[in-house]
Amino acid sequence: LSTEQDKDCLSPRHQFIRHQILEIFCATKDDISGRKHNKKVHIGQAGIRCVFCSRVPYKERAVRSFSFPSSTTRIYQSATVMFHHHFNACSYIPDKVKRSLLSLEGKSTNGATNTKQFWVQSARDLGLVNTEDGMFFEKPPSCQRKKAKVEASAKT
Repeated sequence: LSTEQDKDCLSPRHQFIRHQILEIFCATKDDISGRKHNKKVHIGQAGIRCVFCSRVPYKERAVRSFSFPSSTTRIYQSATVMFHHHFNACSYIPDKVKRSLLSLEGKSTNGATNTKQFWVQSARDLGLVNTEDGMFFEKPPSCQRKKAKVEASAKT
């Protein structure tokens, strides 16, 4: 989720969250079946999740371990909600990481004037686009392309 521009536009705390705790991912069949929410999510839809518990079965994860923002304008809000509900509850985030993040509380932003807008623009720069069905990568990451090729060849 982090970009080279983060250091110039975000507080040290937001930089740390984007670089160390959150990642963007594309929904798989397993991601969709593990959800408890009514909101429809599609295979390949982009979401954000905690890197520390992302490989753990859903039943073993703390609350709000992942989110599927409806658009790039909702990533900042989704990350904030995830952070407030998930960070302290996640037993997979190492204590060292938690201490490092807590030490960044109150550190000022390095000149950012519009943090939320930066999150939107950086998501677009990473290739995320908004659709009627949620956020997707304009050009899917290689793992999604390989999966799509396998599914397409299975249909022929």
